[in-house]
Amino acid sequence: MAKRPRAERPESGVEAQLIARSPFAALYEPEEKIRTIVVENFPALGQAAAWRFLEWAQQNPEGVCSLPTGKTPEYFIKWVQRILQSWASPETQREASKFGLRPEIPELGKLTFVQIDEFYPISPAQHNSFYHYVSEYYIKGFGLDPKRALLMDCSKIGLDWEPGYGPTGEPRDYMKPALTMEDVWPTGEVDLSLRMREPNTRQELLQQRVLRQVDQWCAEYEAKIRALGGIGFFMGGIGPDGHVAFNCQGCDHFATTRLDQLNYASQAAAAGDLGGIETVRRRKVITIGLGTITYNPNCVALICAAGEAKAQVVRNAVQEAAHVNFPATALHRLPSAAFFVTTGAAKLLDRRQLELLERMPEMAPSVVERVLVALSGRRRKKLVDLSEDDLAACPLASCAVRRAGRPLPVLAEEVRQSLIRKIEQGSRVREKTKTTSDQVLNNEIAVQANDPAESYDVETRVQTLNFLSRTRSPSAQKDQQEKQESKNGKAKKEKSEAKGKVEPKPEEEAHVLGAWLQDEKVLELLKIHSKKKGSTGTSKSQPDVPKATDKGTTKATPGGTQEMSSSARTRKFLHTEPHHDDIMLGYLPAVMRNTRVASNQHHFVCATSSFNSVSNVHMLKMLGRVEKFLGTPTYKRLCQEGYFDPSTLDFRRRDVWKFLDGIAAADDELRDEGAARRLVYNLSVIFEDSARDGNATQLLERVSALKTYFSKQYAGQKDMKEVQILKGACREFEAECVWGYIGWQLPNISHLRLGFYTADIFAPEPTQQRDVVPVLKLLREVQPDVVSVALDPEASGPDTHYKVLQAVTAALQQYSEESDPVSSGISFVENHMFLNSFESQRDAEFPAYEIQGPFCAMSQRVQVQQYDMIETCLGYEWFHNHPSPLIRAARGLVFLREMTVQELLAESRALRQQTENLS
Repeated sequence: MAKRPRAERPESGVEAQLIARSPFAALYEPEEKIRTIVVENFPALGQAAAWRFLEWAQQNPEGVCSLPTGKTPEYFIKWVQRILQSWASPETQREASKFGLRPEIPELGKLTFVQIDEFYPISPAQHNSFYHYVSEYYIKGFGLDPKRALLMDCSKIGLDWEPGYGPTGEPRDYMKPALTMEDVWPTGEVDLSLRMREPNTRQELLQQRVLRQVDQWCAEYEAKIRALGGIGFFMGGIGPDGHVAFNCQGCDHFATTRLDQLNYASQAAAAGDLGGIETVRRRKVITIGLGTITYNPNCVALICAAGEAKAQVVRNAVQEAAHVNFPATALHRLPSAAFFVTTGAAKLLDRRQLELLERMPEMAPSVVERVLVALSGRRRKKLVDLSEDDLAACPLASCAVRRAGRPLPVLAEEVRQSLIRKIEQGSRVREKTKTTSDQVLNNEIAVQANDPAESYDVETRVQTLNFLSRTRSPSAQKDQQEKQESKNGKAKKEKSEAKGKVEPKPEEEAHVLGAWLQDEKVLELLKIHSKKKGSTGTSKSQPDVPKATDKGTTKATPGGTQEMSSSARTRKFLHTEPHHDDIMLGYLPAVMRNTRVASNQHHFVCATSSFNSVSNVHMLKMLGRVEKFLGTPTYKRLCQEGYFDPSTLDFRRRDVWKFLDGIAAADDELRDEGAARRLVYNLSVIFEDSARDGNATQLLERVSALKTYFSKQYAGQKDMKEVQILKGACREFEAECVWGYIGWQLPNISHLRLGFYTADIFAPEPTQQRDVVPVLKLLREVQPDVVSVALDPEASGPDTHYKVLQAVTAALQQYSEESDPVSSGISFVENHMFLNSFESQRDAEFPAYEIQGPFCAMSQRVQVQQYDMIETCLGYEWFHNHPSPLIRAARGLVFLREMTVQELLAESRALRQQTENLS
């Protein structure tokens, strides 16, 4: 449908003021089809929407509004409440005047509220139901009249007391009445095919009758909205597939209120709210339709989007013509509709990005690189093959080249050489110059390879394997320690070595399993080593596969890539992560490269306990293992040895060894015993149940009580504090198993459990004493040369990753002021390790919406896509003909960004300003 001319659009004082404060106009025709207002950050987005809502409410005191649920309206809710509470203050009055509002306070008590959507079936009493959300934050929070609200109470929709009559006219008294949702949907699964097919059982007959009554309820809900004149103010977010409300991709633009089902992307996005994707799959949704939203031609419809992750769906909704593939394009026909987005969400709006390029004081090489790399990928041509016709087809690239003041071939070659330098530098690990007695063939022998680039890697691997071949296997190591512990109850690592051997440091010990997992070409390297002898010398550093990426994203561009291992060897690394799998999924290859050097020291720390990502189903499986283990003689023997005494750290290492031994031997029972040992320890510590005398009665009672607890909890229900700690401890054990794969163990693994991480919808901000001090204490203990920070560059609000970044940078700032600064950089940021160690994530209960599977599959996809991007720029020949076999073998790339502490602090402050509206 054709849009109205801009002159016909009603004016808004709030929008006019927002446009005046923005660097962009409201609309760039003909590319853009709907007004789009860009604000700096997530809180500013909430503030802008709050003023627009209050402006409409002041003009329509008895109007009809629909407001969203979830994370999107967090700051919208806070700003509406703040503005209303401080309305009489001079500051708020001045701001209201600037936005064109009258001096009298907007009255919300006479507004009619329309709930947008709800899962079906779900109890309104559940804290994760949308009914509970709108009742808590809008009806109570805004002071709306519940009698004027149209809400979706699934405990009443479609249920009745009468079983009806059969085909002979007799009452169906053999059927139970539909009194509760559980009567109709005992498993929570709704089969929409019953709308069309004949029921096969009496239960299906009941379900069919209720389904049709739900459909009737939806039709009546729609009729009530239209009888009110339609929705006057609609505010919503936009989903990963572009959905508005729960109108998913492909939905009819004139659809009405209905019971429907979600596509995979929307299911994955909702998994966190509903306690896992399996729960989402069983349920359906009731949603108002796109036709419901657009029924009132004067509806003020706001779509709010924050962060770069939403950039593509925002671009599609704003720039594409109306089409069912892009649900939000249905709003193009509303003259008062607009997108309110952050700078990150607007980054793919072509004309706006072109305007930013034109305004730049000078064209930085990094910008030219980013633009030409994007052009190369879009045209599927090598950089050096880009033509003037290719350039003319891209306004952004044309602007960048014109303003750079040099010909395209020159700039393309400069970008090409820049990418090559970064790949080769980023994949290099420098040689340790100091020789040690642990060298394989003494000081007179050095390893050389046919390819000089291979020299260092061959030497390092052979030295490591030679050392490991002289040490114990995990099982032998465990047996000897068990004997020692039975005598003195202490974990000791002292042992005698034969002449010429060195005593391994605890942080240098590694499992044979981990070494072989790292070194798939062991035999080949040993053959090379056996042939190469020469005088004492040092070997050269070699290029390797570029490492590390932001988890699950392609934000990092070649313009900012640099491998953290390019810094000097013999370093102390402190790897931080918000969740227990962020390092592994983000930049594990970089970690692997640096752990191959025995002199490097690594410390891994997870900032949160991540209990929200552990499902009740997984906990029931783990408790089943414990129940089985408690009945074995092994449990009694371990109790006699004091195995579950919290004062003995080495016993916790043995939990991990047992688990990894089971994986190496493909022995599920051995693996399960390792996990059960740790869970028994956790139960005894958290609940103070005795696990010392071999009597398992108290623990068995606890296991039984927890199994009952988890069975009765609905998916996504907030757990009691002790259970949150228990779930988090399961994640912590999984992380220890991951790093055990590559030979690192306690005390080189820390779990901070920062207090800002909660199960609340709107989590608190980090504080100095609670969240910064633990990180600072760890920095003082480790004294690292390199600190890594893994985060998603969403910048869409204070989520877990952003909050960990702020806690770490605050601690680093204090640490650098009291000691020598961290000399290296702050790095931003397989399947076998992930699936075996992260058992709680194996079934992908909380998956990425981009792929149907675990996060490790998503990580692999990103790395392959990034390789494809750079391979297109340089040409496959560059990779396949490179002198380094490691680069020749590359099939995936991961990106790192290396910064000094001061650069990190500056960037962190900028990000904090973007997300918290700080000056």
